[in-house]
Amino acid sequence: MNSNKTVRIALAGNPNCGKTTIFNNITGAKQHVGNYPGVTVEKKEGHRSYNGEDLLFIDLPGTYSLTARSLDEVVARNVIINDKPDLIVNVLDASNLERNLYLAAQLAELGRPVVLALNMMDIAERMNVKIDLEKLGEKLGAVVVPLVGSKNIGTDRLLAVVIDEERLSRLKNPQIFYGPEVEPAITALTKVIEESGNINYPLRWLAVKLLENDGDVVEKVQAVDGAEKILEEASRLRAGLKDKVDLDFHFAQYRHQFAVEAYNAAVVSAGTSDTLSDRIDRVLTHKILGLPIFLFFMWLMFTVVIDLGAYPQDWLETGFGMLGDRLGTIIEDKQLRSLVVDGAIGGVGAVLSFVPLIVLLYFFISLIEDSGYMARAAFLIDRIMRAFGLHGKSFIPMILGFGCNVPGIMAARTLDNERDRMVTILGLPFMSCGARLPVYTLFIAAFFGSTGFGGTVLFGMYLLGIVVAIAIALILRRTEFKGEQEPFVMELPPYHVPTIKGVLMHMWERTVLYLKKAGTIILGASILVWFLTATRWT
Repeated sequence: MNSNKTVRIALAGNPNCGKTTIFNNITGAKQHVGNYPGVTVEKKEGHRSYNGEDLLFIDLPGTYSLTARSLDEVVARNVIINDKPDLIVNVLDASNLERNLYLAAQLAELGRPVVLALNMMDIAERMNVKIDLEKLGEKLGAVVVPLVGSKNIGTDRLLAVVIDEERLSRLKNPQIFYGPEVEPAITALTKVIEESGNINYPLRWLAVKLLENDGDVVEKVQAVDGAEKILEEASRLRAGLKDKVDLDFHFAQYRHQFAVEAYNAAVVSAGTSDTLSDRIDRVLTHKILGLPIFLFFMWLMFTVVIDLGAYPQDWLETGFGMLGDRLGTIIEDKQLRSLVVDGAIGGVGAVLSFVPLIVLLYFFISLIEDSGYMARAAFLIDRIMRAFGLHGKSFIPMILGFGCNVPGIMAARTLDNERDRMVTILGLPFMSCGARLPVYTLFIAAFFGSTGFGGTVLFGMYLLGIVVAIAIALILRRTEFKGEQEPFVMELPPYHVPTIKGVLMHMWERTVLYLKKAGTIILGASILVWFLTATRWT
């Protein structure tokens, strides 16, 4: 590859496949976090230099499909289609390969070089799953690289493959055959699109999407010259196929068939069905014991946060008090001394003294996420959530809202139904975020400090926030956002032992976000309050 050019690599994969872990292994701290244009969906980009090559990795939102239903799917597809990365790295869960191959089948249609990063090989081996990597690569027209992302095994091999231009140039994307009824229509529409001469999308892929009547693709085609002819032909062909096949089902069926064929050709041994995760789930997701166990974990988390975090909190408060006293003796000007001690240090101290509590809270939330228990919690709460008009998946954004409402609201993008998404977003601000934790701790110290039940009180206050959020959701569901709810479908990922690196990285990212958002506002407000109280108004 040309060392003067930045090689752009998109990381795509299903949720819970370990894609972000691999991204963190590759980029480390060299990441930029922003939002994808047009939608509030987190975007991560990271640079990595390898053998003289400048590599830009783009961590796409986890998605099961490129059929754009949720915001995550829209973003993932738009980056791949519109931004045209030089290479797609499709991260697959080796322990759940058949389901992962459905997305791989769709990526194969895009006509881009693809590398299959076969992650979680250690879990697959424990399950006695054996995969023929060469056959898998042949079926999908890709290079296959085995990895264990949680242990950073295989990362260098992956990097070596993505810069091997000669090897990648020999790859040939497979073509999914959609049956004798539909293939003539695809060919005919592809020809019409090609004749327009100004289409920058993969032609066959575009023809398939127009026959699927994909709203997002139709909108994009409407913006190009010759769109009327293309859309008229697509409409005519769909009408001709209407009595022969159910197009909505037909394309998905053949993609799934392609994925199954690839799976059957590559998997030598499917392994055991009764895994360690299954045995743990018999206890943690038990219909009677599951919910009390979850509530116990939540109570334990808040108890540890309030009790353990109190020690470094006291140290910081004492330190800032001593610093203020010291500066008070050095600065002679009364107004300047008051500004520095009461305004600046008082404001900074108010923020930083509570950072240990915030750090501990984010630490436990990261543990719950990385272990795989968060998805189980959503499963357990689904029935209760539905009774109050919320989707089971809404629980995950709400739990994230404990740390900060902003990432919680962003996480609501995974909800397919717009009504469910809006109800969740509007109810989330009632969840007790990390910025409210300092207020709660002051309240607890004032009224319950000597009782020894500080953690329980904090748990109750957070629980009250959940109750209020659910009540608001119920009202919204019965007024402004009436309609049927989407069925609850969620993958339960295998349990993992969280890595120290992963947990600390997530904790660090969220703590920095808290300091940037809450810290600056609180500091500014503290100085403003000082100004208003210190200035004599006549």
